[in-house]
Amino acid sequence: MNEGIINLWGEIGSEEYWRDLPVHKGRSRVSFKSVYVPFGERWPQPGFIGQGYYDSNVRVLVIGQNPRASNNPGSMHGDEEMFDLIRRHSRSRSAESLKDLFSMMRRFMSGNGYGAPWGVVEDVETHIHLNLDGIAYLNVVPLATLDNTLSATCRHAYERSTKLQVEMLKPHKILFHGAAPHNKFHKWENDNAQWDTTFLKRRYRNVIYDPARFAEVKEWLRA
Repeated sequence: MNEGIINLWGEIGSEEYWRDLPVHKGRSRVSFKSVYVPFGERWPQPGFIGQGYYDSNVRVLVIGQNPRASNNPGSMHGDEEMFDLIRRHSRSRSAESLKDLFSMMRRFMSGNGYGAPWGVVEDVETHIHLNLDGIAYLNVVPLATLDNTLSATCRHAYERSTKLQVEMLKPHKILFHGAAPHNKFHKWENDNAQWDTTFLKRRYRNVIYDPARFAEVKEWLRA
């Protein structure tokens, strides 16, 4: 793992890095906590890089929206373990601490010992036939928001985290899990033509939308 990734993932996983987050400005000024979930409840999540990502013929980066706003029963143990490893890496900034984080995240995302796998992982592994070891995963914003949506305020967090990560990961293809993060990405990137992107529709109550879309995405990956 190169030093740039080690340090950037450490920065994004530290509370100090986010102390200057802007407040929302609408009809009235509201506090930081009304936009983002306090760090005492949900820690920033820098993302995951599979051990074979850089060796892949086609480097695929999967991007979701943002971490969920609350713990679900049965997954709290995994969340706290992940948050602890993120904080540990933000302090040590070592290749070993980042490797430990990614190893745990791989098990967590696949449901290995942590309950059900993440819906996005089921979609990309089962239906797109991408393996976690060969992809990277980020969220458009690494911070949980109280309403689980992306507001204009979130652009600052995107530019300080995901934008820098995407540039460092240099993916050949970016697959978004959901139209909303796909649209926000292109809006915040000003429709930057540098990136080859598409998206899968997100699940709703575990119902998969438009299965035919999986075939289209697999064809896009081969192109």
